[in-house]
Amino acid sequence: MEGKLICLVLVMAMNVQTPWSSTVDCRREVRCRISYTHRMKAADCFRKEFKEFPKCLPTDIEVLELTYNRIRTITRDDLSKFSYLKFLYLQDNLITELDDDVFSDMDELMTLDISINALRNIPATVFQLPSLKTLYLSQNRNINIIDALEGVKPINSPLTQVDISYTTPKDDVVEFPDFGPMPFLASLNISGNQYYSVKPKHFVGLCRLQKLVTDNVTIDFDTVCDCWTVNKWLMDMEVRFTPFHCSGSRNKCVDITIAEEDLKVFKQCNAVIEEIQRQHKMYQLSVGLIAFFIILLLSITLYFTVFRKHFKNRCCRNKSKKGNAKRESIPANSTLLTNIPKSVPNEYVL
Repeated sequence: MEGKLICLVLVMAMNVQTPWSSTVDCRREVRCRISYTHRMKAADCFRKEFKEFPKCLPTDIEVLELTYNRIRTITRDDLSKFSYLKFLYLQDNLITELDDDVFSDMDELMTLDISINALRNIPATVFQLPSLKTLYLSQNRNINIIDALEGVKPINSPLTQVDISYTTPKDDVVEFPDFGPMPFLASLNISGNQYYSVKPKHFVGLCRLQKLVTDNVTIDFDTVCDCWTVNKWLMDMEVRFTPFHCSGSRNKCVDITIAEEDLKVFKQCNAVIEEIQRQHKMYQLSVGLIAFFIILLLSITLYFTVFRKHFKNRCCRNKSKKGNAKRESIPANSTLLTNIPKSVPNEYVL
């Protein structure tokens, strides 16, 4: 009887499912290696031959490595349970479509890598993620970035690095994407693409750009003056880049200046940075004032504590001195105060 009971308990224990996989038999799913990297919980599912998004991962992971699998689709339900996810690597899969709301619950996501796939669209909500800083879209040859940017400007994601290299069709040229003001963008990779109608307005909104990667890029400007103007602007902004080849002489351009309309975009970009810097200074000032008042309060408390102790010790010393002084003022032959009986001569002693 006891043996049957033990077997029953073991069977029930084996059938117990984790909270993140209540409808999935996790015993049949390929295991990912769970570890910690830079104090973050990570799931390493690299090259595990997943054909769909894994269902049995811990929900508290912060890093998910799914590079080099065979995943074709990802839904919002697949990602919504991972509310702590900060780094998501989906490079080199077979993803062709992504719903617009697929990343809607990813408020903590900082890095998204969906390069080397077959994407035809990028969800517009990507450019609105509140924590996203790094976005890799490289080698999605038919992706339509321009459509994704329509209706989402200004971009609210604090992107600092964007890689859209090799995203234009091999045998076709497309219009250069107009990102608008992106005050945090420091690095932009447009290598291997083919663009037409490139204008200064495409770069003036990138007011903090530091690096522009243009390897094997083909760019056609509307006018030779646009080419020289873009080169001069990027040089004046101290951007690291390889100057574009201009088909005509610079002498043909009488005045190389940025149009007033484009300068407004540049001012908008700077205004965002100035507002952030102002808020940061106000925050520092608030923290400084709070720290000052805390130190002041502690100092006052410490002062009165020491003063009270000093005053108490002084009073005790004064009382002690008064007591000693009183004792010193008593006559040595005082029998009344000292309660010492006075010796009386015995008159009857013979």
